[in-house]
Amino acid sequence: METLRAGEAEIAFSQTDIAAYALKGTEMFDGKPIDNIMAISSLYPETVQIVTTAKSGIKSIEDLKGKKVSVGAPGSGAYINAMQILEIHGLSEKDIKGQNLSFDESAEGIQAGNIDAAFITAGTPTGAVEALSVQNDIMVLPIAEDKIQALVKKYPYYAEDTIPSGTYKIKSEVKTVAVKAMLVVTKDLDEDLVYEMTKAVYDNTDQITHAKGKFLTAETALEGLGDMEVHPGAAKYFKEKGVSK
Repeated sequence: METLRAGEAEIAFSQTDIAAYALKGTEMFDGKPIDNIMAISSLYPETVQIVTTAKSGIKSIEDLKGKKVSVGAPGSGAYINAMQILEIHGLSEKDIKGQNLSFDESAEGIQAGNIDAAFITAGTPTGAVEALSVQNDIMVLPIAEDKIQALVKKYPYYAEDTIPSGTYKIKSEVKTVAVKAMLVVTKDLDEDLVYEMTKAVYDNTDQITHAKGKFLTAETALEGLGDMEVHPGAAKYFKEKGVSK
């Protein structure tokens, strides 16, 4: 978001919640809203994964109290997700021994025994966690249904999500939440260019081989964008497809 504000980039991947904070000037953008950004589309769920190992003895989010927990890199979406989920469970950053690590650093920290658990917000399966699961019996902590509902009510950009059994070799599915990944562009990007970019993605979704490709459809591309304006170039494409916000 900051690189878009500064004009150092013209397009970026973001989480929908982070884009909302940027527009409103809240959270990490407190008092400094970013007003030169628009949406192309939302993409796929970025799942909040609270990762630990079976040998840690941690079985619930409440069990994180007093433990060494990676809450994501400073200023990251994962950090905000971690704080909000801890809050819904009656905990705060003061209740854990927080570590600000990237996803790869988090996986390495769990592997080395330097931390007990990590919050990772990313599409599943996440490479860093897959690598960790090769040598470790992975656990992903579930979020109880009542906590999910409380979280969604307070922070409506979350949605319930399920990590399927077999992911990271886990034996049963895990209920959690997700935000959406999205594409953001600067307002002054040429309308015809953005139209062609949007068309290139959504007219060729059958060519996407990544597991998350199945979530990219024109019909769902404008879901979860909240109050964010869609760039005229993207809006033109979706109007042709009969899709509106």
